[in-house]
Amino acid sequence: NKQFLSSGNPFLDNIFGGGFQLGSIVLLVEDIPTKLYYHFLKYNIAEGIVSGDKILFYYGNKTTYEEVYNNLPYKSTQVENILNSHQIKVNDPKEKQNDNGLQIAWRYENINYTNLIGELSKSLKYIFDLSRPLQDNFKNPAINKGNIITKYIDFFKQTEILPIINDIISDFQNFSLEENSNDNSYRRIILSNFFEFFDEKKVNYNEIYMALLALNSMARSLNGYVCITVNKELISKKLFNLLQYISDYVLRIRPLLMVDEKEKVSNYNAIFHIEKVNWINNIKPLDIETNIYGIIKDKRKIIIEKIDVGVEIDRNTKVKECDLVKTNINTSNNSNDLDF
Repeated sequence: NKQFLSSGNPFLDNIFGGGFQLGSIVLLVEDIPTKLYYHFLKYNIAEGIVSGDKILFYYGNKTTYEEVYNNLPYKSTQVENILNSHQIKVNDPKEKQNDNGLQIAWRYENINYTNLIGELSKSLKYIFDLSRPLQDNFKNPAINKGNIITKYIDFFKQTEILPIINDIISDFQNFSLEENSNDNSYRRIILSNFFEFFDEKKVNYNEIYMALLALNSMARSLNGYVCITVNKELISKKLFNLLQYISDYVLRIRPLLMVDEKEKVSNYNAIFHIEKVNWINNIKPLDIETNIYGIIKDKRKIIIEKIDVGVEIDRNTKVKECDLVKTNINTSNNSNDLDF
């Protein structure tokens, strides 16, 4: 059985070693409303369709449906062509160097990105092209089989959380009550623009907590995961903290206007933070070197590139002996003292 479910974006999957762990809640947060998260949902739903997964897509904003579900990306086998469709500038010669020849690097060197592209090109059988719509021969059979449920939730008419969650759980359970008991498909629950519309005066946080626990249990028992998107500006701090607490993964998109020293990251469309990852038996399942990434959106794909905010030595700069830390180890009397 799979342990991870692909997000549809190879750059994001690469960070987590293959995708999101089954049975998890994934929280995708935007600091202010943008359309970048639409593309993450497009990848997610399209991957589910072409993989034969079962998808529950709930949305509280009709614009989300138009932007996401009606514009799912094309499944293409031209992996290398799409991956190389956008060149990334790194190690800009205009960047200033200090007196020691050290270069302030806000990106990893080009060799790292080139290696990643090469590895993905060899390992991927297909990739999604955002510039074209998903083929009908994938979408229509999934719809006809009932593998996709899309529902608009009018929060202005229904503001209580438990009836909504109960309906979602009922739909989720119905996916497992088919005649084919050997169904090996996976389940994806996507709740987009879901929590922004609740009346804060009427919110029962205990009910929300219990509802999220129920969703998590369903995801674990039926091989799937729950993806929730929220705009941080539009929900209370208390509700946001509750969502962070219950989630296994917390991914945050920050527009450049909210990033300090914007000129240093001007080649990106946004900054991507990984603020929480799933833990298995108290062991972190992956080693993330840094939790800061850059998002580059071009016509055909979204790139998530690791950002190095440290200091690197230019490869063309020769390190002089006098630049190294001087040490004096006295071994004449079997001493282990280290003097700087």
